[in-house]
Amino acid sequence: MKNSFIHLIVLIILSYLAGSIPFGWIIARFMGSIDIRKVGSGNIGTTNVARSVGKLGGILTLIGDSMKGFIPALIARSLWGINSWTLLVGFIAILGHNYPVYLRFKGGKGVATSFGVIVALWPLTGLICIIVWISTVIISKYSSLGALISFSLLPIIIWLEEDVLIYVIFSLLVTAMIFYRHKENIQRLLSGTERKIGHRIGMIIIFVSLSLSMGAPIVKASYTTERSGVLKILWSEREKALKEGHVSRAESLLKDIVKAKYFLGLGDVDHISALLVRESFQARENQDLDRAKALLNIAKELSPLYPPSYYLMSKILWDQGSVIASISEYIEGLSISFKNFLSLSYITERVYNIFLIALFATSMLILVLWLVKFSPALFHSFKEITNTFFTLPFQIILFILIFLTPLIIGIGWFFIFSLLSIWIYLSKRERTLAIFMIGLFLVSPILLRYSARFIVSAHDPLLKALVTVKKGDTNRLLLASLDQMYGDTKDDARKEYMAMAIAYMNDKSGYDKEALEYYMKLFQSQDPYIRAWAYTNVGNLSYEYGNYDQALSYYEKASEEGVEKVIPLFNMSQLYREKLLFEKAEEIYKQAEGINKNRVEHYMALSTSGEGFKVIYMPLRHKYLWATMFASSKRTRILTDEIVEGLFRIKAHRIPFLAIAVAMVLILYYFVRPVAPMA
Repeated sequence: MKNSFIHLIVLIILSYLAGSIPFGWIIARFMGSIDIRKVGSGNIGTTNVARSVGKLGGILTLIGDSMKGFIPALIARSLWGINSWTLLVGFIAILGHNYPVYLRFKGGKGVATSFGVIVALWPLTGLICIIVWISTVIISKYSSLGALISFSLLPIIIWLEEDVLIYVIFSLLVTAMIFYRHKENIQRLLSGTERKIGHRIGMIIIFVSLSLSMGAPIVKASYTTERSGVLKILWSEREKALKEGHVSRAESLLKDIVKAKYFLGLGDVDHISALLVRESFQARENQDLDRAKALLNIAKELSPLYPPSYYLMSKILWDQGSVIASISEYIEGLSISFKNFLSLSYITERVYNIFLIALFATSMLILVLWLVKFSPALFHSFKEITNTFFTLPFQIILFILIFLTPLIIGIGWFFIFSLLSIWIYLSKRERTLAIFMIGLFLVSPILLRYSARFIVSAHDPLLKALVTVKKGDTNRLLLASLDQMYGDTKDDARKEYMAMAIAYMNDKSGYDKEALEYYMKLFQSQDPYIRAWAYTNVGNLSYEYGNYDQALSYYEKASEEGVEKVIPLFNMSQLYREKLLFEKAEEIYKQAEGINKNRVEHYMALSTSGEGFKVIYMPLRHKYLWATMFASSKRTRILTDEIVEGLFRIKAHRIPFLAIAVAMVLILYYFVRPVAPMA
C-alpha cells in the first residue's frame, strides 16, 4: 500500500511536470527564434504557433500538447483502471499545461491536453468530442468556438456513456477549466471581434485531430489486450519449441494457453485463434486433416465468435466427405458473422445516438450565443415598432412574453421561433446553418423515438443481465436488482427473460434452491427453446447433486422439445459414463454426433479439460437480447414522454408553473421599472 501511494505521488508530480512542458514556446523558439507569448494572441497553443511559425510548428505543437495529457492518463489507467486517482493524474496534466512551472505559471488554454486525457480514459468519448470540434471549426472558422462547444458536450456524453458520478464531476471540472481559460475568447465571440483561423491553419487542426481521433479505437482495443500479454509469451514459447522440434512441449504449451485464457477471465483471443487457423490451413495443405481439425477446435475454444475457424473446418469436413457436418459448420460460421455484424450495428447506433444528442446540444448552444449577440438589435427593432403604443417597461415585459409564449408549445418551437426572429441579422453562412438546425428540430420526434430504445438499452438491467448470462458470468448487483423488478413486471416476455437471468445467475452463484424456483417457472413457457433451456439446466443441477435418474428425466424432456437436442443428448451420454454404463453412453453420444459431430467434439474438449465428465449448459439465444433491446420499458416511456413529447409541447400540469414564472417576471418589472417624468 505504501509503495502504491509513493507511485501515486510520483506520477502526480511527473504528470504536472510533463503537462508543464511548453511545446508551443519551445517550437516557436527553435523554428522561428521568437517568444510566442509576445506574438499574435500571446497564447502558446497550436493556433497561435501555426499563425506565427507555420504549419509544421502548429502540427508539432498539437501533437506535443496532446501527448503530454495522453501519456500520464494512459499510464495511470494501466496501473489503477479509471478511478479517482487516475482522474486526478489527468486533471493535474491539464493544470500543468495551463499553469506551467517553467513559464512562471502562465500557460495555454488546455484544449489539446484535455483531448489527450479524454482519449486516454474514454477513447469513444474523445473521438466524438474531436469530431464535434472539427465540425464546428469547419462551419464557423473559429477554433475557440469549436473547443467551447465540444467541451460543453463532454459532460453530457460522459453521463450517457458511463453514467458514473465521479466521471461526470471530472468532465464538469475539465469543461469549467476550458471555459475559464477562454473567457477572453468568449468576450470577443460575443462582440464579433474574435479572429477566424485561415484555411491552412484549419486544415492543420483538422488533419492532426483526425489522425489523433482515429487512434482512439486503437487505444480502446489496447485496453482489452492488457491481460493477454501472458498468452503472447506462452505462444512465443510454443513457436520456439516447434522450431526446436519439441512437439510434445508445444502441445503442452497450447493447453497452457487455453487454461490461461480461462484463469485470466479473458474473452475472445482472436489474435491467437487467427494464428491457429493459419497453422491449421498449413496442416490441411500437408493432408494432416486430423491435426488441422484439432487446431481448429482449440481456435474455437479460444475465440468461439471467430468465423474463419468455422469456415476452414467446413472445408476440411467437406474434404473428408462429411457433407452434412460441413454444411452445418458453414452455417454456424455465417451465424456468427451475422451476430458480429449485429454487435457492430449496435455500437454504431450508440455512436449515432450520442452524436445526435451532441447535435441538439450544439444547436441550442449556438442559438443562445446568437440570441445574446443579436438581442440588443432585435429589441431595438421591437421598440421602434411598439413605441407608439407602449412605454419602456411594458415594452420589455411584452418582448419577454412574446419570446416565452412558444415555450407553451415546446422547446422545439421556441427554438424555431427564435431563429426566425433573428433571421434578418444572420449572415449567409449562418442562415445555411440555421436551416439545418431548424430541419433537425422538425424531424427530432422521429429521430428521438428511433434512438430512445438504443440509449435505454445500455442502462436496462434486464439487457445487462442477459448479456451477463450469455457470457456465462454472474453479477450479484444485477441479480438483486432483477429480484426486485420481477414482481412488478407485467410484460410476460420480459418476465420470462428476467426469470431466465435470475435462475442462471443464482445457479452460478451457488444459490441452487432459488435457481430451481425460477427454472421451474419457465417450464410453462410458450417458447420451446426456453423450456428446453430450463429442463437442461435443472438436469445439470440434479447431475451435480448426484441425482442421476432425476437429471436423466429432465434431459429427456429437453431433447423432446426438438430444439438444441445436441446439448441434452451430450449431457445424457456424460451421465451414463458417470454411471459406468458405457455402452448406453456411446449409443447416446452417437445420436448427438449424428446431429452435429463437430459441436459434440467441441463439447467433449470442454468437458474433459478438468476432472471428471462435465455437462454443458445451453447458450442463451441471441434473439432474446435483441427482443429485450427493442422491447418497451419504463425508462423508454419516460424518455419518450419527457424528451420527445415534452420537446414540442408543455403538458397541462406544467402550465401553472409557467404562469407563476411569467407572473414573477411581471411583478419584478413592476417594482424595478424606471419612472419617466411627466411632460
